[in-house]
Amino acid sequence: MNTPQKLLIAGVLGTSIALASIQGIKPSFTTIHLTWDASPDGKTYNLYVGNNPHEYTTCIHLGGVAKAVFKVPHNSETYYFAVTAVDGFLESEKSNEVFFRSP
Repeated sequence: MNTPQKLLIAGVLGTSIALASIQGIKPSFTTIHLTWDASPDGKTYNLYVGNNPHEYTTCIHLGGVAKAVFKVPHNSETYYFAVTAVDGFLESEKSNEVFFRSP
């Protein structure tokens, strides 16, 4: 199975950058738009989230779209993200990791 490539945190205007661009929605949290290149053999995706590099505490099962929106509380923590492609019982290796430091 092919690993999704180029996991990015996308900017407000649809541009993608290597680390982070944010859109403030409310004073208590920030909305992050994550995008990645679709895997040709992945039917769905898993988004992994954690507060330490390569240590993920949450797995969010996504549909077949190569994007996700994640709300980050304003708590001065760093959030790390990676994504995998899933096809039945098969799961790819994790993508590159991106991070965002909340205000």
